[in-house]
Amino acid sequence: GVVPVASFTATKLRWLRDAEPENAARVAAVALPHDWLTWRLLGHGIGSPDLAALATDRSDASGTAYWSSVTGEYRLDLLERALGRVVGLPRVLGPG
Repeated sequence: GVVPVASFTATKLRWLRDAEPENAARVAAVALPHDWLTWRLLGHGIGSPDLAALATDRSDASGTAYWSSVTGEYRLDLLERALGRVVGLPRVLGPG
C-alpha cells in the first residue's frame, strides 16, 4: 500500500468531494493536465466530447494512487473511496 500524499490525484479528488461536493458531482472523467491537453489537441472536447479517447501512460497512472502496477489496472474501489463514485479514466498505454 501507499500513503496517499497531497500530490496524488486520489487525494485531490477526496478534497474536491469534501470541500466542493457540487463540483465533484459534475465530474465526468479525471485526467492529468497534459493528457487533457493531448486529448484537446487531437480535436476532442467541445463538440466532440469523446471521453473514451483520453489516454495516459503507466508512469503517470501510477501517480493517481488508484492505479495498480501489479495488475496493470485501475483500482476502481480506491477511485470510488476518493470521489464517492467511479468516473471515466484515461486508457493506459504501454510502451511503444
